[in-house]
Amino acid sequence: MSFPAATEPEEVAKRLLSVISETVYVGGRTFTWDELVAATLQKTNLEHLISNQTELIDARRSVLARVIPGLVRPILQSQNYRLFRGSHEQSKTGALSVYKKVFGLPFVGVNPGGDGGIATFNMLMKVDYTRAHAIRKDAVGYTMFHIVVDDDRSATPRVVEGVTVYPPIPYNDAFSPDDLHDADLIRYQFKNCRYRDPYLTAQGEKEGEILKMDDDFINLFMMLLYDRIPQAAPLTEDERREFSLNPAIRTDAIARETNPLILQAKIQSRDLQLKRLEANQRRENAKTARFVLPKVRFRR
Repeated sequence: MSFPAATEPEEVAKRLLSVISETVYVGGRTFTWDELVAATLQKTNLEHLISNQTELIDARRSVLARVIPGLVRPILQSQNYRLFRGSHEQSKTGALSVYKKVFGLPFVGVNPGGDGGIATFNMLMKVDYTRAHAIRKDAVGYTMFHIVVDDDRSATPRVVEGVTVYPPIPYNDAFSPDDLHDADLIRYQFKNCRYRDPYLTAQGEKEGEILKMDDDFINLFMMLLYDRIPQAAPLTEDERREFSLNPAIRTDAIARETNPLILQAKIQSRDLQLKRLEANQRRENAKTARFVLPKVRFRR
């Protein structure tokens, strides 16, 4: 995703949250994040109490910081979001602090340098034309990197293994990226991003750095890959228990439920299934437990 220049960190955070979970359940009601933020601030009437704009922004953030992080934390845990990375420059502007303290998104600032992660990124994007395409079964060219964009609903679809498949939206061949966002912008930048020319430093010639133009999405992947390729972490005991439940009664499904009667039924069903899992685990533990005889010493 992308945002226009000078977008407030609150707007960025709300969109990030809406991608992770479209709604949040609070006090018997389901809210979008926009609705929740508006409802939380409406109760305070801060606009009538504070005239200074800077103080008003700080006061709003202070109010949201007492509400939002506590609601975000279980959602992140249920989907195994542990860490978010942002530009170290956003640490200076205060944006990362707003994401973390006001909205509960665990951002840390990183600096991959001029070429951090580029070698790994190139490896992931390499195309092997001796292997079949990972998605298009009738084509060759295997790669581990794909950009998923919206369907072009105006085009004629194909039926692949019983599924109707539309082609991707056409590439936006704009002269300037100023009005492009999201999928259009990443495709434009991947086509137009360039390496900068080699240059001399006190340590010698420097090459392989990315030109500071059309590089926003490239920097995103540099921050992700500069120190390692993300690895799947083993599930905790609580996570294994959560994924063993019926998907309809997992935490994220319950958080999205809007009907109070169905919500109560799901909570009761979840509690019952958790008790059954615990009872089964106790029986398994009892079967595998070894019975150890006490040591007895006899005198001669």
